[in-house]
Amino acid sequence: MAQPVTSPVTSPMRSLLAILVASVVLPLAIFAGVAAYDRARILEAAEESLARTADILREHALRVVEIQDLVLRQVDRRVAGLSWEEIGRSEEVHRFLRDLDQGLEPVDSIWLTAPDGVTVSGSRFFPASRPDVGHREHFAALRGGGTDLVISRAFRENATGENVFVVARRRTPTHGAGADGAAPGTFDGVVAVSVKADTLLRLYRETAPHQNHSVGLVRADGVFLIRDAEVPPPDGAPQLASGNFRAAVAQRPDVGIFTGTSAIDGVTRIVAYRKVGAYPLHILVAAGTDAVLQPWRQHTLILGLLCGGASLSLVLMTLLALRRTGRERAALQRLEQEAAKRELAEAALLQSQKLEAIGKLTGGIAHDFNNLLTAIIGSLETIRSRAAGGAPPNVFADLAGPLDIASQGANRAANLTQRLLAFARQQPLNRSAEDLNLLVEGMEPLLRRSLTESTVLETALGDGLWLTSCDPVQVETALLNLVINARDAMPGGGRLSVRTANVRLDGAQAAAVGDVTPGDYVRLSVSDTGTGMTADVLARAFDPFFTTKPVGQGTGLGLSQVYGIVRQCGGTARILSGTGEGTTVELYLPRLLREDTVTATPVPAPAPRPDGVAEADGPARILLVEDEAIVRFVAAEALREAGYEVEEAEDADSALALIEGAGVFQLMLTDVGLPGLNGRQLAEMAHRLRPAMKTVFMTGYAGVAGEPSVAVGAPLLAKPFTPDALLRKVRQTLDEDASSFETLV
Repeated sequence: MAQPVTSPVTSPMRSLLAILVASVVLPLAIFAGVAAYDRARILEAAEESLARTADILREHALRVVEIQDLVLRQVDRRVAGLSWEEIGRSEEVHRFLRDLDQGLEPVDSIWLTAPDGVTVSGSRFFPASRPDVGHREHFAALRGGGTDLVISRAFRENATGENVFVVARRRTPTHGAGADGAAPGTFDGVVAVSVKADTLLRLYRETAPHQNHSVGLVRADGVFLIRDAEVPPPDGAPQLASGNFRAAVAQRPDVGIFTGTSAIDGVTRIVAYRKVGAYPLHILVAAGTDAVLQPWRQHTLILGLLCGGASLSLVLMTLLALRRTGRERAALQRLEQEAAKRELAEAALLQSQKLEAIGKLTGGIAHDFNNLLTAIIGSLETIRSRAAGGAPPNVFADLAGPLDIASQGANRAANLTQRLLAFARQQPLNRSAEDLNLLVEGMEPLLRRSLTESTVLETALGDGLWLTSCDPVQVETALLNLVINARDAMPGGGRLSVRTANVRLDGAQAAAVGDVTPGDYVRLSVSDTGTGMTADVLARAFDPFFTTKPVGQGTGLGLSQVYGIVRQCGGTARILSGTGEGTTVELYLPRLLREDTVTATPVPAPAPRPDGVAEADGPARILLVEDEAIVRFVAAEALREAGYEVEEAEDADSALALIEGAGVFQLMLTDVGLPGLNGRQLAEMAHRLRPAMKTVFMTGYAGVAGEPSVAVGAPLLAKPFTPDALLRKVRQTLDEDASSFETLV
């Protein structure tokens, strides 16, 4: 089929021109889209934070107003039946008002005003100074016919100099006997409470602290009672909420959020408001849009520089390519050929990366088939060694045993691999000397990503922190579990602290902390400012499957897992908490002392002897204890070929019988995980029978839960191993000072 003929220059030129336009338009479009998305996301997060804070402050404001209303009703009941003259003379009434005043933090004073506007009794002085408050807003409103709760605008109190507002109700008329008795429904004076606006503002800030939030309390007519702002109100003039607020309340009276510019200070703010119960009040929480969008501006600037740099680079490269479009077609063809080669190379690299990923995945299946791999490797090494040494004509008969064992091990390893790939691999406990400060510093980015935006993470790492012996992966898991629990205990945000310190526990302190021995410990603590725990929850916090979360949101294994990890490392954990006081979880890990790792005084190493030779220049006798027959076969073959005398045992009982009845062994090579008595217990009993006998431990399960441990520094041969590695470890142990074994078992 004939191919369409195109100009070798015109077609690439058009393509390059399109690329040139795209190199400018596309980065700009990406920049604009990402910037708009980030801005919307930050504003949405700010609105959610303001809404949560407004909900908290609404409850607080509702409680305050309800308390003031309750106080007014209590005072009204207390003076029922008393004439105003009796009220003014009664020191008992004054004490009653004073006691109520002293028990309420935001209250400035409580007072009773007669129908003529004269205050006859109050909580502050006795007898009252009898000021005339007939001109005050609350008095005029109640005298004019209002019967419900009245809240006045804020004003400066002459006696104290503080800003206050008044919450007042009509006094229930006193009718019947008495000179000033009034018929029901008539105006018989006022019961009033003056509230400290500045004190209430401080309480609001403590209830919902946030560096970008300001709060306010507004009457239904738009007059501010409390306003958290830098601009002071003009003397004698009330501050009014903006028209945006009044319009928003008109559409949604109870709850809402809007953005508007204040007529008082000219600042544009995002404002969330909530109506305070049935009272004519609204609580406001606001944040300036400039402060909210400051991180967005910084991010946008960086993004703009990156997009601009990328766009400029593309433009320059495209212009350079345009200058070269006039070259001969042969050059273009060579370029296309190079591009095809590059694609092939990239495909090969991708395939290589896939194979590497599969290799890493399968490499994770380790300890359960280490015995099988030991048999395979050992048998193959035996075959190689015999073939290299010059096999006789009947070499196949000599190699039949190792070949059969290698085949059995390979088949069993393949089947076990399939089973392990179907399930999650259990994480082994791999203890090492660790600095918890470095561990926390490495975890800090992950911890911050695990928290909400309204949660502040603090770290306080102790100076000169001691080393501790632990599994760093398990401790990191425990720390992450604690941080997530703390985050869930602070749904509205808060402060989370991670601290480390050296502690020395005496007998009483160790008993108070938990079931640990007195001594030196490294403490890792996680503290939150959340809801805390009740006493019954605290008592069961470490119990498996115990959780206070709803069904489906928690397994109850988080804290029990944390406790198990630190107990397995030789330490303990405790929780300090109380309802509304937050929670602190402390992990105590034992200090790693120098003597834990240095087991004997170094002595000059003797000159190495040939394999198979003991100290008396005779064949060294070795007791091989291994319950896996194929591993025992491979190890015994390698030792015998090296010139050692080998006795085999499949369990601890058989080994002890050989030690007691078969004479002296220079060395015992034993698996750690044996049926019945484990390798560590066998070594301790054998050492009591033969103090001069040395021991080498073999294991394919180092650190797995339930596997018996060996002393730090004990000779240890990890599976799988080659015959050469086995012989080196045996020869090295035989050449060491025998007295050092006493400190290892």
